[in-house]
Parts: sequence; C-alpha cells; structure tokens
Amino acid sequence: MSNYRTLRTELNVWLGAAVKQQDELQTSHTHDSHMLSQQLTRQKDLILDLDKHRAKLDECQRYSTEYYTRVKDYELQLMAYWTMVEKTPPKKKLLTSSADATNEEIMELRNRHSSQLSQAQEHEKFIEETLQRVQEEEMSLEKSRETHLDKVNGLLEWVGSMVPSSVKERANFMDLDNNTLKVTCSQQEVRYQQIV
Repeated sequence: MSNYRTLRTELNVWLGAAVKQQDELQTSHTHDSHMLSQQLTRQKDLILDLDKHRAKLDECQRYSTEYYTRVKDYELQLMAYWTMVEKTPPKKKLLTSSADATNEEIMELRNRHSSQLSQAQEHEKFIEETLQRVQEEEMSLEKSRETHLDKVNGLLEWVGSMVPSSVKERANFMDLDNNTLKVTCSQQEVRYQQIV
C-alpha cells in the first residue's frame, strides 16, 4: 500500500506540473516563426514526458490491483469469520472498502493522464499548423520585399543614368546665364551712369 500511495502522490504532483506547463504553452501566443519553433519543441518534450510517465502509471495500476485483490480477500475472510461468530452477517452495503477508493483513484489518475496527453497532442497539431502558416507568410513577405527592392534598384539605376547628362546640361546653362547676367549688369550700369 505504501508503494501505491508514494507513487500515486508522485504522479499527482507530476501531472499537476504537466497541466501547469500545458496551460503556459497554450496561453503564450506568438506570430514569430522562431518563437513558434521553440514552443513546438517544448510541446513535443511535454508529450514525450507524458509518454514516459505511462510506465509509472502502469506500475501504480499494478500496485493498486495487488492492493485491491488483497483487500477483497481480507474482506471475504472477514465476512466468513463474521458469519461464523454472529448469527446475522453484516450488510454488504454498510461496508466501505478502501480497495474501491484505490480503484477509483487510479482510474481518475489514468483519465487525467489520458486527457492531458490528448490536449497536448491537439495543441502540438495547432502549433504545427500555425508555424506552417507563419512560415508561408514570412516567405511571401520576403519575396514581396525582394521584388520591391529589385524595382527600387532598377529605378535608382535609371535615375542614376539620367543625372549625369542633366548635371552637364545644367552646368552649361548656368555658365551661359552667368555670362549673360554679367553683360546685362554692365549694360544697366552704363545706362545708370548716363542718366546721372
């Protein structure tokens, strides 16, 4: 009985920690492929841990079955003794068996384990689908960015090829304008002198 109780307590504590870890994984939402990959790895580790503890659960079940069998044998012997000593045997309904409670405990533990494993596997599938979708979106964005960069580079090359000729034309025009301006200024000066 002590082996069963010790192992059951250990499994209860471990299963509580697994539930907490699963809750943390389910509440953390991200749309970053790197973070999703890490989350998927943690989810897979949790599933592996749940699978590993199945052996301990089976061992606990074995202890429970042994205990159940021994208690039921003892109860039968007790009933036989009671009928020999007393004229009326005790009503079976009045007897509560710790074996039945042990059986219920192990069934509840198995149900919790199965439920947790199913939930973890469903969440793993969800993370995988989300990761695939996010990676596709990131690839699409990268292609779009590359296309945009190619267009911008083409435009910059075109503008670059146009600038040198424009600069030369502008320089020639400015020289012409400066000469014209000097001539116009000197003509204005002469007229001013004549007026004065």
